[in-house]
Amino acid sequence: MYNVTKIFQERFNLFAIVLLTILSITVYSTSLKNSFALDDEELIIKNEYIKELKNIPLFFISTKTLSTTGQGEIAYRPLETTSFAVDYFFWKLNPLGYHLTSLFFHILNSILVCFLFNILQKDKIISLLAALIFAVHPVHVENVAFIGARSYLISTFFYLLSFYMYCTSYDSAKKMYQLIISMICFAMALLSKELAITMSAIIILYDALFQREERFIDKLRYRHTPFLVIAILYLLLRQSVLPGLAQNPYLAGNLYYTMLTEIQGLTYYYIKNLIFPFPSNLYFVIYNLNLPIVTSLFDLKAISSLVVVVLCLSLAFIYCRKRKEVSFFILWFFIALLPFLNIIPINTLFANRFLYLPSIGFCFILAFIFRTTYIKYDRVSLKLFSFIILVIIILYYSLITFKENRTWTDDYSLWSATVKRTPDNDVAHYNLGNSFLKEGELDRAEAEYREALRLNPVLALAISNLGAVHQRRGLHDLAISEFEKAIQIKPNLSEAYFALGYSLEKTGKAKLAMEVYLKVFELNPEIVGKHNKGLLAKIDIAKGIEYYTQGFLDEAILAYKEALKIDPQNDKVYTNVGLVYESEGLLNEAINNYKKALEINPIQLEARNNLANLYYRKGLFREAIREYEAALQVKPSSGDIHLNIGIVYLNGFKEEEMALFHLKEVLKTDIDQSGKMLALKLIKDLEGNKKPGKRK
Repeated sequence: MYNVTKIFQERFNLFAIVLLTILSITVYSTSLKNSFALDDEELIIKNEYIKELKNIPLFFISTKTLSTTGQGEIAYRPLETTSFAVDYFFWKLNPLGYHLTSLFFHILNSILVCFLFNILQKDKIISLLAALIFAVHPVHVENVAFIGARSYLISTFFYLLSFYMYCTSYDSAKKMYQLIISMICFAMALLSKELAITMSAIIILYDALFQREERFIDKLRYRHTPFLVIAILYLLLRQSVLPGLAQNPYLAGNLYYTMLTEIQGLTYYYIKNLIFPFPSNLYFVIYNLNLPIVTSLFDLKAISSLVVVVLCLSLAFIYCRKRKEVSFFILWFFIALLPFLNIIPINTLFANRFLYLPSIGFCFILAFIFRTTYIKYDRVSLKLFSFIILVIIILYYSLITFKENRTWTDDYSLWSATVKRTPDNDVAHYNLGNSFLKEGELDRAEAEYREALRLNPVLALAISNLGAVHQRRGLHDLAISEFEKAIQIKPNLSEAYFALGYSLEKTGKAKLAMEVYLKVFELNPEIVGKHNKGLLAKIDIAKGIEYYTQGFLDEAILAYKEALKIDPQNDKVYTNVGLVYESEGLLNEAINNYKKALEINPIQLEARNNLANLYYRKGLFREAIREYEAALQVKPSSGDIHLNIGIVYLNGFKEEEMALFHLKEVLKTDIDQSGKMLALKLIKDLEGNKKPGKRK
């Protein structure tokens, strides 16, 4: 027994690293099979900037490369974006590589938690137990299994490394060297996610509890001030890259209601989920979930939660001298949670992902309780009971985590689980509808949108996407009606404007479509330019159409050329350019543009017919017949094409039999009355051996 204990003490670091790595890989192995989900589409799949490593410097200074979530939140997290760029370099769009990177950071964090506890507590057993609990706790599933939450992992890694270097600098001969490394890591934590801003408070707390030898004013001068300066410089840099961003509204209506709601959530969401991480409590919470808003200080849950918080803070005060580490980690939990309490409003009231860094305090307290209980009692049965309970908790946490990873397989699995766990969640039904819409399951998508609207009749996003369902079915009038309802409820809903413009285009209302597209551009030009280049092209196309109909041909050409800079593979634009040149009498330029359109899209009938018509006008009859026959292969039942072929054979080649054949084919089609009358006249002329006419 002595030898085992001695080996454990001597090789603790290696043992801890191996055990935490194996356990983390085991419990999160199911996440490696997951696909992309939620914000991953915006952060990775649609993000053109991460596809070139040369863009990495831009992540730190350019507004164009900012992280943008599916909720429209814009964030300055250059190191997270850099990690995605590196992943893309090695893995392209294979999600396995991205999940491996997230798991790698979680393993590093678990190891750092163990080492950090060991230098603070000087008890290897507590350190390892706390790290094991951290490694497998189910509240971390969202952070590890969801690629888009990687900023929490990276920021926590640099946060812990910074704090570890800070703590060890007191006992190091290279004190200044370690402090500099600590400051660099702090800066990197901030560049990964804003949560690291609490680091200054944590080091001040650490010095106040554990390092009382030096005068506080001395520590403030050469230890604390540099961290405060780094935090201020980060805020200034962030403000320079994110100028003019509007502050999020308080989701509970105002600061007072929001703080009451957050006080309730401290116990009934955060602490509850840490102690009892049952699957039913682990549903994914998004920015405007219908959570109960507290509006009175006398609310029973708010009062009871406040009592729990006061008790925790009282314990921290009581233990600040005899068990400093207990006080420290109780306060760690609350300090690390501060950025997520909506004092400065963010777009989410509560979320399990917010607990990643704060939960370190809980993991220590839980390990401390079991270790103390084990040491306190001499009876073997009580020691064994304490040990068994701890093993059961770790195994239970591991099993829940192992199973919960599958919830994050893709959007469908996530929102299906959320709807099952919170059936009255309108936003979950809306997002489940989105996953069906993405797969083309229109009936199921419509059912989910209607259920979301039953729960919340003014959910503008659901109304807009119900319009998208109608749009997919080709029911553009119904779609327009839904888009207009959504815009009436939420006038700045750019997605609804964009879809409205498309349906207006399809119903022949080009001028109105242009006005709508311009409105989208006016609402949010940065988002449009970064994520919807097709929309910018549509705006220029709409301008070109409007100029063309008003007779401003040169302006139309310029607008179309701007569209082609954005979308050079748009065959329709080349066709429109050809029409403008044709109107100006520049037939060769028109022919060249029709040809370019057909190179991109060989089955585009408008370009094919226009090209054939120009060949006919220029007397190039063989070329005209070739193009008309190619068009006929695309649409064999077209009366207009048969009529045009007949006219070319009649007037160009004087081949009456071929002309007569195609003119008679016209009568078998549903051509308009004027076309049918012309065909009948030509047939009559041919059969009566009269001078043939031609269609005007």
